[in-house]
Order: sequence, then C-alpha cells, then structure tokens
Amino acid sequence: MRGTARAVLAVLAVASLFGILPSTAAAVDEQAEIVQIAYAHIGDKFRLGASGPTRFDCSGFLWFTFKTAGLEDRIGGKPLTARKFQQYFRDRGLLFRDPNLARVGDLAFYGNPAKHSAIVTRIDAKGRPRIVSALTIGVRETKYNTLDVPFDSFAHVGLGQVPDPTPTPTPTPTPTPSPSAPPSTPPSEAPSGAPSPSSSPSA
Repeated sequence: MRGTARAVLAVLAVASLFGILPSTAAAVDEQAEIVQIAYAHIGDKFRLGASGPTRFDCSGFLWFTFKTAGLEDRIGGKPLTARKFQQYFRDRGLLFRDPNLARVGDLAFYGNPAKHSAIVTRIDAKGRPRIVSALTIGVRETKYNTLDVPFDSFAHVGLGQVPDPTPTPTPTPTPTPSPSAPPSTPPSEAPSGAPSPSSSPSA
C-alpha cells in the first residue's frame, strides 16, 4: 500500500506540475511521468526477484516503473530479466553506446549479456546521463558509468509527446534572370545556379 500510494502521488505531482487535472493524467509527458515514479521509490530496498511495490531488483524496478506509468508496451509488455530486456531491444536495433544520444526514459544495460539494468532519469549540466536503478544498497540515482558492472549500452525507448526532430530540406532560391540582360545559355540548358536534385542538407 505504501509504494502504491507513493506512485499515485508521483503521478498527481506531475499532473500538478503541468497544470492539468488528474482525469487527464494520461496526457502528461511520458518522460516526466517515468521520472516522477522512479524518484518516488529512491531509498526503497533491494530484494532479488522482487518487482515492487517497496522491494525491487534491477529488472523488477524497470517493469514496475513502466507498468505503473501505463507504458509497459514500450519495453516489451511483460516482465523480463535484465538480460532479456537487453535482448529485446537488441533484436529491434535500438541499442546504442553514445551517451550524447541518451534521452530521459531510455534504459541502460551493464554487462553483455546484461547483469544490471537502469532507467535514464535526467541529463546533467555536463550532458551526461544520470540513472536510477535498484542496487544492492537500494534504489539510487547515480552517474551512468560509475557502477561496478561495466556499462554496455543504452536502449532507445522512444518516450515523449514530441518525436525526435526530422531534418527537413532548406528551400534553395531559384535564380531569376534580369529583364535587361540577354540570356547567357540556350533555352535547352539549365542555369548554372540551379539546385542539383541530389543536393540535400546534411543531417
């Protein structure tokens, strides 16, 4: 009961933060909701094989957090071990190592095959991911690369109301001939300043 109440209060706190009513809590930004639920359980104790509401192991913490937020479909829709969560995202081509690409709500895995898993809860002032996970000392927030088990990879979960921005081509002005100047090329030739069909802005 204590853990459930804390999770409910966390969701309501997010609703209050975004100035919405509890009845519209489902529309709250997904990333903020995951963070609020994860933070509500910092200090809870570790128990091997537990998935809440007040005791967790690492994969049980992932499952509890996403299930409480109603986002369990984003991590496979069923409880798994850290190793199998890692495999789920590997099979979909969603693992990556660059910390600069990590977003709030993504997962982090340690060891290959994974022996530990975590949730990215914020990006610090230096652009480094911070994680929350169930350690043997309890649920804690730490730097992503300071655990005893070597960091292996992040997994892109794709949370957030706004998708990643997609680059769009920048229109290139079409040259217009001067009324007083005679044409410099025959009508069958394209002006030398015309944009090339193969040109595109770099991503």
